[in-house]
Amino acid sequence: MSDPPPSARRVAAMEAQLAAADGRRPAYFHGLTMVPLLVEGDLIEVEPVEAADVRRFDVVTYRFEDKFPTRRVMEIDGAARTFTIMGDAIAGYRRYEVPFDDVLARVVRRRRGDDVVEAGDLRWRWCELRFRARLAVHERRRWRQLRRRIHRARTSLVGRG
Repeated sequence: MSDPPPSARRVAAMEAQLAAADGRRPAYFHGLTMVPLLVEGDLIEVEPVEAADVRRFDVVTYRFEDKFPTRRVMEIDGAARTFTIMGDAIAGYRRYEVPFDDVLARVVRRRRGDDVVEAGDLRWRWCELRFRARLAVHERRRWRQLRRRIHRARTSLVGRG
């Protein structure tokens, strides 16, 4: 039997580190999906978390192929055992369905130089509330568009009658 590829070994090593951690573990954040809360190069502290302990709007790190993205939990579907996860700054509000078992850790602190923000701090909550407001505006637009389509469909059906 041959050795697993390097990416599989890296994934297994990361998962083992998170599973063995009895507390918080530092990691570097990469990308722009969580601006303004997290930006490229921020040092984040994560703690292992069970699916039952994850709450809506928590920021979590999860397994996706050979990567470990960090994004915000939008919805929890207990029946399907999935989380709907989005980044705070993702254009078009791209959503990801993530199985419970793939969520590995919750972000509890962010360090950017000398600036430290912990989950629950006012600035952390501000980012969450800002995101909730943007999401609500987006959802209202989607409902408005849907109502217009329904109205047009009804109008065209009544006109045919």
